[in-house]
Amino acid sequence: MERDVLAKEYSYQVTGEHIPCCISGSIMYTLLYVDDEPPLLEIGKLFLEERGQFSVDIITSAPAALALMDRKIYDAIISDYQMPEMDGIEFLKRVRSSGNTIPFILFTGRGREEVVIQALNEGADFYLQKGGEPVSQFAELAHQVRQAVEHRRAEASIRDHERREQDIINFLPDATMAIDTKGRVIAWNRAIEEMTGIPADQMLDKGDYAYALPFYGEPRPILIDLILSPPDQITERYVHIVHEGATLAAETTLSRLQGKPKTLWGKASLLYDKDGKVVGAIESIRDITERKAAEGDLRKAYDALEERVNQRTADLSIANLQLQQEIDFRQQMDSALKESEERFRTLIEEAPEAILLFDMDLDRYVEANAKAEQLFGCNRGQLFDTGPQQFYLPEQFDGRPFRETVLEHRKQVMEGAELIFERRIRNARGEDRVVEVRLVRLPSSTKRLIRSSYVDITERKRIEAELKEREERYRTIVEQDYLSILENMQDVFYRTDRKGDLILVSPSGAALLGYTGTREMIGRPATEYYANPAQREAFLAALRKNRAIFNMEITLKRTDGTPVTVSTNSHVYEDASGNDAGVEGIFRDITRLKQADEALRESESWNRSILDAIPDGVMITDLEGVIRRVSPAVQRIFGYGQEELPGKPIVVVLVPEDHERAGADIALMHQGVFTGPGEYRALRADGSTLDIMANAEFIRDTAGNPTGMVFILHDISGRKQAEEAIRQANRKLTLLSSVTRHDINNLLTLLQGYLRLLEKNRSEPVFNEYFQKAKTTVERISANIRFTREYESIGLKAPLWQDCRALVDLAAKKITHGQVSVINDIPEGTEVFTDSLVEKVFYNLIDNALRHGGGKLTQIRFFSCKTGDTLILACEDDGAGISNEVKEHLFERGFGKNTGLGLFLSREILSITGISITETSEPGNGARFEIAVPKGSYRLAGVQEGTET
Repeated sequence: MERDVLAKEYSYQVTGEHIPCCISGSIMYTLLYVDDEPPLLEIGKLFLEERGQFSVDIITSAPAALALMDRKIYDAIISDYQMPEMDGIEFLKRVRSSGNTIPFILFTGRGREEVVIQALNEGADFYLQKGGEPVSQFAELAHQVRQAVEHRRAEASIRDHERREQDIINFLPDATMAIDTKGRVIAWNRAIEEMTGIPADQMLDKGDYAYALPFYGEPRPILIDLILSPPDQITERYVHIVHEGATLAAETTLSRLQGKPKTLWGKASLLYDKDGKVVGAIESIRDITERKAAEGDLRKAYDALEERVNQRTADLSIANLQLQQEIDFRQQMDSALKESEERFRTLIEEAPEAILLFDMDLDRYVEANAKAEQLFGCNRGQLFDTGPQQFYLPEQFDGRPFRETVLEHRKQVMEGAELIFERRIRNARGEDRVVEVRLVRLPSSTKRLIRSSYVDITERKRIEAELKEREERYRTIVEQDYLSILENMQDVFYRTDRKGDLILVSPSGAALLGYTGTREMIGRPATEYYANPAQREAFLAALRKNRAIFNMEITLKRTDGTPVTVSTNSHVYEDASGNDAGVEGIFRDITRLKQADEALRESESWNRSILDAIPDGVMITDLEGVIRRVSPAVQRIFGYGQEELPGKPIVVVLVPEDHERAGADIALMHQGVFTGPGEYRALRADGSTLDIMANAEFIRDTAGNPTGMVFILHDISGRKQAEEAIRQANRKLTLLSSVTRHDINNLLTLLQGYLRLLEKNRSEPVFNEYFQKAKTTVERISANIRFTREYESIGLKAPLWQDCRALVDLAAKKITHGQVSVINDIPEGTEVFTDSLVEKVFYNLIDNALRHGGGKLTQIRFFSCKTGDTLILACEDDGAGISNEVKEHLFERGFGKNTGLGLFLSREILSITGISITETSEPGNGARFEIAVPKGSYRLAGVQEGTET
């Protein structure tokens, strides 16, 4: 039982996926339900747990829920939308940003369309609105939970299976592709991307022979298509196809592949599903251009030499015949023979291979060409003395006497045999080469000569060995020959089971960690080999998130306790049933590499790392204050590129009014008097200004002499604006405490009077009049109290950039305007730096127009324009308009037919960041309110100077 529990726990650690437990044959899901209303949580828990399918944990805030999720695993989350501290949408964002794909159901009373759309866009699985009969509502909620969990698990299983198949193909060394039975590309690995220059995302799912275009320049059937065709169609299209069991293999030469002629070898076979049904085909392609070229060159050399030797042999035969028939002309024939021998020497000298002639009668070598001197690294005299056999490596004669082998070869050649064999030599220069030796007897009437030709095949052998190695590697991957890999690989291969115990490790792993063999390591927990247990947890966390990791650095420990740094590629592997079985991967020792990299980074990038990490702007100058280098933060703060400022005086980033003071401070610094830091007004590249705090220090050489200065520039504009906002807020709070208290006291006194009159004159007809006055007074007191609550919020939060167009749309949705049209012509991207309550300004403007526009009001329009450096946000309507007498008091507190607080509150909200509001219409022509935003407090996208937008 304990082993089963450990297995279940380890599965979660590896995959990041919680496996629901089974109770009485049914699946039990563990849910987390978040809502700020405890009674609703209790009701929901009762309904959901009623049938025993769910175990529900309830909690009243999203931050607490996030903390709980770090300690416990859940199958799904149910969350309210409207909650303090963090609402349901922000809670959803936090969950998804952590990489968690747990099903998320938003269960809320807020039914606005934009909330639904935002929830689904942020990754919510379902959205259910509260309300209605509880039994049916929670039944629907339970159905959504089950559907979301089962759907998410099915998706994860499919993705894992597809990813594993894709990884296997991607790691094949040969260019490989696969198609389905309809001819659509279903696999296109990294090697074929490199061969064709076409990435997989441009080829996958393509049909109509699109995969032939990179090779043949046209869509046409290729080898992979023929494996799916009947045998008669195969022979109609290709004559050089080799059948190898259930596969086809062929060579082809292409005129161009990525601009170069290529010779390719391809091998195609069928793909089957688990039931043995053909589902497609797969083809591996190998570039054999270099090998074919080497073979071609070698054949040409052999043919040319054989032709020249045959010609020479024929010449010598003719000369011999003429010598016997015309003995009287011996002098002449001797001369002809000498000339022929000269031609023979010339042929030998010009031959492409090394050639030596051995005279059996003299028992010595009598001729050698320049190629022989070059191959053996010595002159001809040295070759004649002891022969080329002096350079043979003796271990290749299998213990036989060297001289015995040589004599046996000479005897066979003199009897008419032609011998061809390979020898490994080490020439006089100490170079190891592989040569192909060819021994043949030369026909001659007077001499018994043996021609020894040597062709350097070292490069060809290297290519053949490399091809063999690649074939072995491919065969190893395809056949899953793990034992062979373990015995030969230099990197460490390992595998653990579901519990995390080591069940397989290569011998290189034992050598790396100081064990005498792998048996000492098998069966022990993998955590024993980690130098830091926390690092093991980080490793498992990465696997839970991605199921595979690449190039992750881990510190292991040897048997003597010393650390060793490795880089690992690891993934979760599955058993035959498709269940997660454990973790396997590769470790590579990078200890020395890390040490070298660390030393290099420390020596080359120490200063740059410091500059890049500092959030403040850093400027390095010479002793005269001329800028020599700036940090990346300077571009963010001042808007200059890193190459624009070097060579200019540092005061260029200050407003002209501060140049003199900054120069005086630098002079004091040279005198050792200036202690800093100082505050200055800075000038950005676009002409806007900001407040900065500057500090400076000398840069000194090893002798302590100053060689330059370093300035640290900190942007304090936000602090300045916040200080001003606080001052404004304090002023408003003072005004509120003096004015509002006085007004409320007056209203309360009036109310007390009305109530006394009511008490004395209950039977009088004026009773109703007094009662209505009392009611009105209470409403005004309530309005004043509501105003204080809104007014207290002004300036309490830091101002921020807000989109004016979006604010108008939001305000219009919150108020019922009937047949009156609200037209929003403010351009997208028009942002203003103002108090967070600015939405109430636009709401109050719409409300004011609806209340006072009269019967002729049909539309309210918002738009913007620029006047000089000022942005104007305008609201105008076609209503009754405003008289000059009323205009003078519009923004006074308490003035108006309603509460008299809306426009007063709007002016106060805007004034926090220096924005003003005025009414500019002509009496009788509707109302027009203009909000004037100064430069530096707005950001635009496409608004032209003096142009209404």
